[in-house]
Amino acid sequence: MAFRAVLVGCGAMSKGWLSALDGDLLKGRVQVVGSVDLDRATAEARAAEFGLSDAVIGTGLDAVLAQTKPDLLFDVAVPSVRQSIVETGLAHGCHVLSEKPMAATLAAGRALVEKAQAAGRVHAVVQNRRFIAGVRRIQRFLDEGGIGELTALHCDFFIGAHFGGFREVMENVLLLDMAIHTLDAARFMAGKTPLAVYCHETNPRGSGMGTARRPTPFSSFPTTLRSPIAALGCRGGQYELGKRVALHRHQGHAALGWRGSVRGQDSRER
Repeated sequence: MAFRAVLVGCGAMSKGWLSALDGDLLKGRVQVVGSVDLDRATAEARAAEFGLSDAVIGTGLDAVLAQTKPDLLFDVAVPSVRQSIVETGLAHGCHVLSEKPMAATLAAGRALVEKAQAAGRVHAVVQNRRFIAGVRRIQRFLDEGGIGELTALHCDFFIGAHFGGFREVMENVLLLDMAIHTLDAARFMAGKTPLAVYCHETNPRGSGMGTARRPTPFSSFPTTLRSPIAALGCRGGQYELGKRVALHRHQGHAALGWRGSVRGQDSRER
């Protein structure tokens, strides 16, 4: 029997979610019975694109949930409304799967955990970076002791961010919306749970991100190792000594161990 789901937020990210539901792993296991967006035309267009002719379309989440009574709520809306959407879904008895970030503050995140526990439902946040083939190959190599005991793990991340929308004005945009990819890959490779995250932020000229600052988070893992994870970028692509280069996206991992090191790299145009 398929789970019944409502999708809230029918912008660009929703296409990836609906495509995943139509893939081999999930096909036939989830039925989208409702679609919600502040712009009804956007919701209607996305439903038509994926053949959701029987789905209830609306602009009000509470009304659509009441009408469809789904098992699941897929929360793909902008981060600023995350808390209200999750709380509404839980109040209707839904398990909720949200886009990142879960919350903008630790207090808000803890409040959502408490709400989910009180409702007896699961609130989860989607994360896919650890499932990338290159990340998994490095993790297996480290787990097999290829370089001995892990003593340091580094990642450099550069991206020409031309996303538009809320990210252009979002405070702490890399830390809240993007750096979780790098942190998740690092904790997966290391097989450890971070104890704390430290961040130094700057907003260089040409960032194109308004008041949003550029973070460089640092994670401390349970060993005595302090693992820096750099998340740096600029709107126009990478710059080197003031000169723009053609490469628009680069992510490289480096793991150091007692017996050597291993490097992985993903560089491509965006």
